[in-house]
Amino acid sequence: MQADRSLLIIYPWGIDSVIANNTGAGMRVGLLAEFLRDYGFTVTVASIGRFERKIDLNGIRYRELRYPTNFFLLVLYATLVIISRLLQWQGLHAWIYYFFYQLDGKFVREMKGYAAEAGTIMLEYPFWSRLTEERRERTILTDHDIIAKSWTKRGNTWLNSFLSEKLLEWELKALQSVEQVVFVAESDRDFFVDHGLTLERTAVITNPMVLPPSCVDNTMSQHQLSRFRETLFQTGALFVGSGWYPNREAAQAIVKIIAPACPDVTFFIAGDCTRWVKRVPANVQLLGVLSAEELTILYRRITFALIPVAWGTGTSLKAVEAMAYGKVIVTTPVGVRGLTFEHGVHGIVCSDIGEFPSVINELTTDPDHRCRLEVNALNLAKQYDYRSIYMRYLEIINGLPARYCSEPIC
Repeated sequence: MQADRSLLIIYPWGIDSVIANNTGAGMRVGLLAEFLRDYGFTVTVASIGRFERKIDLNGIRYRELRYPTNFFLLVLYATLVIISRLLQWQGLHAWIYYFFYQLDGKFVREMKGYAAEAGTIMLEYPFWSRLTEERRERTILTDHDIIAKSWTKRGNTWLNSFLSEKLLEWELKALQSVEQVVFVAESDRDFFVDHGLTLERTAVITNPMVLPPSCVDNTMSQHQLSRFRETLFQTGALFVGSGWYPNREAAQAIVKIIAPACPDVTFFIAGDCTRWVKRVPANVQLLGVLSAEELTILYRRITFALIPVAWGTGTSLKAVEAMAYGKVIVTTPVGVRGLTFEHGVHGIVCSDIGEFPSVINELTTDPDHRCRLEVNALNLAKQYDYRSIYMRYLEIINGLPARYCSEPIC
C-alpha cells in the first residue's frame, strides 16, 4: 500500500500570517507547511475568516472557510468576543473557541470534509479537536502554549479561577483525543504529563527559524528607509510582537520604562502590538506589521533585540528569530523559555524589566562584549533551523498506525 501523502493543517487564526511567515504561530505553521511540501506531501492549510478564500501558492493549498456562516451566529459571536475583550476575560475568549464552532453546522461539515480527505491531520491548538475525532489515529495536535494558564492571566479573578480549572479539563480532553501531541517547550509537556497525559504519546518540537542568508545586503534604499520614517540612528533596539496580551504589555514597558531611560537609543516596535500603544517618546517608532523583507532589513540595522515579556508559555519565536540574525538579545527569563539560552553567553537575561535600561546603556559602550554575544547567539540559532527541527515531525508521521500509512516518508 502506498503512503497517503495528503496532509491537512487546521489552524484557527487565519491564513495570512501563515502565508507571510512573519509572526508568531503563523510563522511556525508556515514553515511546517513548506517543510512537509518539500518532503513530498500535498499540503492544505485550512483556517477561518469573514469570507471564503481559496489560494494556491508555491505548491501549498490555503483554504479559509467563512465563519460564522450565518448572520445570527455572527452577531452572537461578535458580541461574546467584544465582551471578552472589553473585560479582558481571555478565559471567556478561550471558552468561545472551544465551543462556539459547534453551533455552526455548515462550518463543521466543511472542515470535517477536508479532514476526511486527508491522509494525515495536523491540528494546531486544541480548540477544535472534535472536528478530527473520527480520524484520531491520523491526527497530530500541536499545543503552542498552556491555554489553561496563559489565557487566564487577566480579567475577573473569580471567573478566571473557575475558567482555569475548566480550561485545563477541556485541554486535557483534547490532548487525549488524538494519536500524538507535540509541545513547543519541555516545561509544557511536563505540566500535562503531571496532569495525566501519557508521556509516550508526546514529543517536544521547539519553535524553529529559517536562517537568513549571509549575503543579504545590510543597506537600505531610500524607499526602504521611508518605511522607517528615514530615521538615521546610531544604535537601534527592536521588539516584534503580535497583539497577544504579553506583547502589548511589553510594548508599553518599552515606551514607559526602557526608552525614556535610554535617550541615545532608537527603539522600534513592530507587529500588531503597536495598535495598543498611543503616546511614545521621541526615540520610539511604531512600525505596525512589517513584511518579511522589511523585518530582515531592520534586523540587520539594529543592535539590540528586546524581549521584555513578563509572562507566557511555550517558546518564544522572537528569541529564535533574533538569534538567527546574530543580534544582542536582552530578555526576561520568559522570553527564552524552552531554549538552551545562557545568560551572559548568548545574551542578557534580566529578572525584572526595570533592569533593561542599565544593561542596554552598558552594552552600548562595550562593543567587544556585544560582539561575543552576537557570535554566540548566531551559533546557537543554527540548532533551531526548521529543516533540522522539523525532522521530528516526519518521525511522528512515520509512527502513525501502519494500516493508514505503510510507506515511510523520508
